Amino acid sequence: MWGYRMGSSRPHGALVAWLASVLVLLICSAEGMAQQTLPENWQQLSPRDFAYAVEPFYDTATNRPKGDFDEKAVRQHAAKLFLQYDLASAPISEFPVIYRLYRAGWRELSDAQNRAMGKTVAARQDEWAGRSYEENLSKVMLMDWEDVALERMSQDVIGFFDAGGKYDDIWPNDLQDYARIAVRNPQVINGSFNVRWEGQLTASQAGNYTISISPVNTSHVSGDYTLSQSMKVTVDGQEIISATPEKWTVSSAPVQLTAKKPVAIRVDYAVDSLNLPKYAAHAMLFWEGPGGARAIIPGDRFTVPGGGESGLQATYSWTADGQAKSVSRVDRNIDFAWTSSDVVVADDTKIKDELLSRALEDQTSDEFLDSLIVNGKARLHSWTIDPYFSSQNLTSSQRQAFLKILLERRELLDAYPPFRIVNVYRAYRMGATEIALDVFGQWAKQNANYECELPPSIRDLGFDFGNRKTYHLMAMSVVLEMPAHMSRLQNEFLEMSDGSCSLPVAYTLGYSYLMQDKLDEWIALLDAKLAQNTLTGDRRANWLIARAHADEIRLGTRDPFMLVVDRPLDGRDHLDLAYLTAEDPDVKLRITREIVGRLAATTQFDMARSMLDKAAGTASADRASDIAEWRDSVAKLQEEYTAAEAASADNVKKSYIESLQRRRDKAAADG
Repeated sequence: MWGYRMGSSRPHGALVAWLASVLVLLICSAEGMAQQTLPENWQQLSPRDFAYAVEPFYDTATNRPKGDFDEKAVRQHAAKLFLQYDLASAPISEFPVIYRLYRAGWRELSDAQNRAMGKTVAARQDEWAGRSYEENLSKVMLMDWEDVALERMSQDVIGFFDAGGKYDDIWPNDLQDYARIAVRNPQVINGSFNVRWEGQLTASQAGNYTISISPVNTSHVSGDYTLSQSMKVTVDGQEIISATPEKWTVSSAPVQLTAKKPVAIRVDYAVDSLNLPKYAAHAMLFWEGPGGARAIIPGDRFTVPGGGESGLQATYSWTADGQAKSVSRVDRNIDFAWTSSDVVVADDTKIKDELLSRALEDQTSDEFLDSLIVNGKARLHSWTIDPYFSSQNLTSSQRQAFLKILLERRELLDAYPPFRIVNVYRAYRMGATEIALDVFGQWAKQNANYECELPPSIRDLGFDFGNRKTYHLMAMSVVLEMPAHMSRLQNEFLEMSDGSCSLPVAYTLGYSYLMQDKLDEWIALLDAKLAQNTLTGDRRANWLIARAHADEIRLGTRDPFMLVVDRPLDGRDHLDLAYLTAEDPDVKLRITREIVGRLAATTQFDMARSMLDKAAGTASADRASDIAEWRDSVAKLQEEYTAAEAASADNVKKSYIESLQRRRDKAAADG
């Protein structure tokens, strides 16, 4: 998985250090963490002892502090100790300590000091014979923290293995992440590029074959997102597929192939992009023929031009720093998902392939999967924390196998909030489109009543902004890139077995219809459902919430790349009716939260508190703490809002006085 800088909101390309060594910290309870305290003499500890003492107080997945300690003081002390090291000459044996100190203290360093760290560490030429994996990883982590180029980091990783480093040295939870840079002489493409694959295709059985490419059309140009893909397939001199951004042709007409008779094949793939976006660029070649379902054409069915070696002759071409570049190599087949936004072209991937093989064996094992359930609570699989990196490492069949695990072990899906499951869908759908939607659909069923978020602060007063943004993104991914999934969502996953509806699916469909300027059709569908006399009680509630959502987005933009500005109270009548219709007290309380969230988002704090007071008088005792927490959130919002209003009034008054003074000074100057 991939880490974040402590306290930073921007994702960083850092490997998560020490994940396996502190796995027990990840699975311990929050209460256990809160009870840990630093030694009383922590400021007198040696750099090494201090570095290891503070490590448990930082989450290895996010690098954010946790536990009961003076984080500011710890940061300052860590930075002070870090700066005592001469990074250019420090023994490599000290790098595990240096990395821990840096991770704890980097926020106290200036931008110039952080940049200097990356440059100094990258400039070192270390010998890795007899050195430990932890030392190697620490150096790589420090470089990756400051976005040192993958080409440079790979030198140390490959150097570690060339000097005798063993695969068994790599901690299991680091296997897939380390594989990303364990390639020899890599070149990284992150903009426009072309690939031509050439060779011969041989079928084992005679018959008609349908050749196809990925159905996911991620070509768009809007703001920072620029991607235009095209793909052409030529077999035996005849162009059988020509896919362009405007017309993404997926399948060929049947192609007659003779058993064991090679035919020439050429595939041209082109990408036009200023900066490759995540979850987008990919190239795949499938076939379907006698006795076989649609699948990636296996490598043993290809031979390079002239015969002999299996695979296809691939030529990658691009421009970097104004210079034309080109790399030729043999690719086993065409099965690439460059979902991380970097295309890594390397001479040798043997080490990477072995690391990935071990990662697959370890992290899909029953033992590992069982470990993700702790005290009955599911935890995220590491491959889904930053799925665009993990997906890029896998083949289509491996993506399918991993998604199948999530479907078979449905309890794992309970760990995923909306934004994570949507990102899993977007990253893992490449070469696994239908099962990726199955995973989202199953999650949506398990979370059919997913509760809205109350506004966290006055800076984020939009109603349920994070979740609404996520469902809007899911809708965009469906409408623009995989339209067939819209009908599947509606037909297979919208209505639950008891007749109620899944709110995540309903919200996604609402935005989907809006983007196509067909919201009236969605509203008509919901109204028809609500008109059914058999739809009563609690089963009716979610349909009414979905109907309220449709009214709230009615005036929103149809542009899929622009967020819809909801009008949170435009569907209030439907919410009130849902409350009156509901029978179960918990359902009533859930609808109360929906209304309170909307009132708070529109600064109607007194009405929100009044509703909560009413709910407190009727709710069961075990929900009293929930209501009290919601009430505290509303009170905090009102305090922030009142303070902001007062500050704004003071600023207006100050500006007015300053304008009078300027006028007075000007009048005095003019005489």
